[in-house]
Amino acid sequence: MPTLAREKTAFRLGFGPALLILHALKAELGITSIPEFWWRALAVAGTVLTIIGILSEVFSRTKEAKEPVLEFINSVVLRRVNLPLWYRPAEFAELPVLQTFYAQWFDNAPTLEIMRAWHGKYAPSFWVFYSQTPRAQFNSTIKLVGSFKLLPITEEAVEALLDGRVTGSTFKPEHICSDPDRAAAYYVGDLVSNSRYSGAVLHSLDEKCRDLLNTGRKIYGRAFTKKGARVMKNRGFVMVSNGSPNLNLRELCVLDPDLLYPDAIVSPRHIRTGQQRALAASDSSKLS
Repeated sequence: MPTLAREKTAFRLGFGPALLILHALKAELGITSIPEFWWRALAVAGTVLTIIGILSEVFSRTKEAKEPVLEFINSVVLRRVNLPLWYRPAEFAELPVLQTFYAQWFDNAPTLEIMRAWHGKYAPSFWVFYSQTPRAQFNSTIKLVGSFKLLPITEEAVEALLDGRVTGSTFKPEHICSDPDRAAAYYVGDLVSNSRYSGAVLHSLDEKCRDLLNTGRKIYGRAFTKKGARVMKNRGFVMVSNGSPNLNLRELCVLDPDLLYPDAIVSPRHIRTGQQRALAASDSSKLS
């Protein structure tokens, strides 16, 4: 195919100028039987074929150089747009930084003492998302950009939630199940992310909620902002009190399995789990 394209290009580059030369030498060649109209058409055809031939040659050479050009764009430009992002359960040493992160967004964030107690009962209580931004050739900045909590709670905790005796920020240590297989339900909360990474964080939460619903357990939550209520409504949460999808702020909600957010609406290919990429995030000096 490249050879055929080359032959076509050579034909256009040769035939087009030949027509123009023929038009220019019509008087010297003594060709007078052809009407002037056809000579003009011949000149136009020669011009068009010449231009097409030149463009074809330029395009073919550009196409040959496409791979190194794309490689350059990917290495220099796209890597700054499609930044690495990965997530994993928060480690105990990260909780002070995580609590500060929550406090920036919520006035009712759980205290560090409570977070440590939950983590002591069930280590994967909190999920954290990190991005890695290149700063120089051999240097990069690791940044906490999102998180949510997903707590396996006991039957007593569910009753306390329904009675209004506890909230998602005031669960006692005994309300958390050390063995998730014995959990009566789950509670999701403290969902927060930088706007740039919200799609990835929400997608990960959707996947986990879908897996938990397959076990037959309910997932509770509560919205504290209008944006949070909109996000929860889009994911299929309804009011516990009346089953309405119109969520009231600070009132208990439950995820309706029939309304769960459709699968893979956002599926970032660059997101990685903590098992795929080790991160010494316990060093708080690396977090910003």
